[in-house]
Amino acid sequence: MRVLADQTGIQAPDSDFLKGRVVDDLTLWNEAINGDIIEFFQKLVSLAGITENTLPENETNGHQLIDALIAKIETVVGLGDTWINVTFGSNWENGALIATTNNLRYRKISDKLVMLEGQFKTTAAGVSTAAVCNLPADYRPLQNQLIAGFNDVDTDNQQQRNFQVQPDGDLLLYRQGDLGSDVSFYINAVYSLD
Repeated sequence: MRVLADQTGIQAPDSDFLKGRVVDDLTLWNEAINGDIIEFFQKLVSLAGITENTLPENETNGHQLIDALIAKIETVVGLGDTWINVTFGSNWENGALIATTNNLRYRKISDKLVMLEGQFKTTAAGVSTAAVCNLPADYRPLQNQLIAGFNDVDTDNQQQRNFQVQPDGDLLLYRQGDLGSDVSFYINAVYSLD
């Protein structure tokens, strides 16, 4: 990036404008200034995965630069992915003792992190080795990821239970004996895709 203060017609840096300031009718608008501005926006659009529509930015044609900026901000702060409810394996379903919590769901909170949260329960006895759900390819870790969850003993008592997210996408209860039916669990965890 070119140094703004080195360009023709730029007001010298001061306490208000630490890098200098563009001045009407004095600043020479040339490739040195415009080139870096244009390249900034081209890179932003590229990082957001947007293909330029070759039309001027406006309401009719769309505001691709704004869309690119919003998409990048949402990805960085973890808002880019909406919650997705899991598709349960056999003998598992949404539901728990504390009925006010969310169904089991997942979303990416960055390019490399996935958040998994919600309550779910068994629907049959002896399902400790059955996958709770299978996550899609984009949400699968490269290696087994151990995450903590809780088992509702009753409305006032919970016990920690570990779960494992496997590279094939299966979410499994980790090293647990056979369970009865209607045993509920809660997960609120983040795991890495690396």
